Amino acid sequence: MRSVVYVRLGHDTTATYRPRAPDGTPLQRLVAATMSSFRAESERSLPRGLPPFVVNALSAFASCGDFARGFVQLACEDCPCQRLVAFTCKTRGTCPSCGGKRMTGLSAHLVDAVLPRAPVRQFVLTVPFEFRAKMAYDARFACAVRRALHDALRVTYARRARERGVGCGEPRETGGVTAVQRFGSGLNLHVHLHTLVVDGVFTGHDEASLRFHDERAWNAADIAHLLVDVVSRLIHRGHIDFEADVQAEIDALLETDPLGVASCLHRIALGPRRGQRVERLGARRSLRGHGVLLDPSRPKARYAGFDLEASVRIPAFDRSGLERLCRYLLRPPLSERRLELRDDGKAVLALKSPWPDGTTHLIFTPVELLEKLAALVPRPHENLLVYFGVLAANARSRRAVIAYGRTPTDDASVTPRKTFEDHSAPRSRSRSPRDWAALMKRGLGIDVLVCPDCGARLRIRALLDDPRVALPFAEKLGLVGARAGPAAGATSCPEDTHYESDPDFVENDHVA
Repeated sequence: MRSVVYVRLGHDTTATYRPRAPDGTPLQRLVAATMSSFRAESERSLPRGLPPFVVNALSAFASCGDFARGFVQLACEDCPCQRLVAFTCKTRGTCPSCGGKRMTGLSAHLVDAVLPRAPVRQFVLTVPFEFRAKMAYDARFACAVRRALHDALRVTYARRARERGVGCGEPRETGGVTAVQRFGSGLNLHVHLHTLVVDGVFTGHDEASLRFHDERAWNAADIAHLLVDVVSRLIHRGHIDFEADVQAEIDALLETDPLGVASCLHRIALGPRRGQRVERLGARRSLRGHGVLLDPSRPKARYAGFDLEASVRIPAFDRSGLERLCRYLLRPPLSERRLELRDDGKAVLALKSPWPDGTTHLIFTPVELLEKLAALVPRPHENLLVYFGVLAANARSRRAVIAYGRTPTDDASVTPRKTFEDHSAPRSRSRSPRDWAALMKRGLGIDVLVCPDCGARLRIRALLDDPRVALPFAEKLGLVGARAGPAAGATSCPEDTHYESDPDFVENDHVA
């Protein structure tokens, strides 16, 4: 069965389904109502208009969970209770529900099938403000920053291990995975790197000889040396030049993609407020004259505008904590719980924590909100999860490292396939070969296949993937609301909702 999209309810044991309304969430209704005016404004203001993949993503999100596009019927084995599961968009960067499903699946994959049972440290790297637009739209520069960080981490871990006399005469290797986050807390385009590194080095190449050597604690001076190494590599390889005219590069990007550059600068690119700052709420304090304060007790440093922090470390035994950290890295850019639609038509985004100048909320008109969402849509096939070191795909010791510290019974309740024992099995093209029900149970603690009336199991009774067939049934059941037009390029995956039984619901010729 295809994947599921859901509304996050937390891990409350009393949590139940919260069905999505037939006409969608408030954010979906806003996107559907504003899409035409947003496209018209973009055609007037942008030299090249909106990219097709952005239009497809926003249109697909507006029709996400529309029963007229198709759905699955689940029926109880022992009672007449039924549940409908509508197809959804599976877009990246726009849909909070599909992003939540992807977050849960990839986090489970990293914990169960990639990261070994060893301590893991998180390194967070941000680039100077003047390079952020280049980081977002220059793929070669973004790749160079990632490679400089990965190379510096591998060399630094090996040197620190050598200084302690670890693995004399043997290669000392580490590795990890980098999640590329494209957003900031204010729904702005802010590409930065969250890297999970095995906090130590491995010696040996196979399961018999592999040994892990834990790393000692990091302090601010260690992080400063590492950050200087990263910046020096970028300068030496010719990727950054502090003597160059950075403003000229920003102006050039502003001509080709004003939507993204304005998002990086917290500016508005469309409409009557074009060029102005995003409207804010909160006590505004000027930060001019305040230097950068570094806490020597924390592993954090700033150099030449680059910022690197490594405060978070997960012990080897805390797999649940590691999964929570992975979810934080892979979370969607927007939570609808923080978004409020006012009576005047504007949207108010509550910040998770106040900014240094005291800002607590951001205010957007509908067109401005769609502008910010459009800037966050990644390009097709853009890789936002990158492995390196001993966890790279072609690493010689990757299989042994992944299997390190595991037993045959580890994660047996949540790992659906043999990951380490059966190397001859063909690789799945999906990073997360878990069905939607397993992800719901893992992410929310809810077994969606349990009948809410009698406790029996729900089974697939029918699948309607043809809109021409699904629409009449959806209209009969009153499940068709005011949605956007057909979603160009949208793919399907189910979204949970609940419907009380109707004996005339589906004919047997559509049984899955």
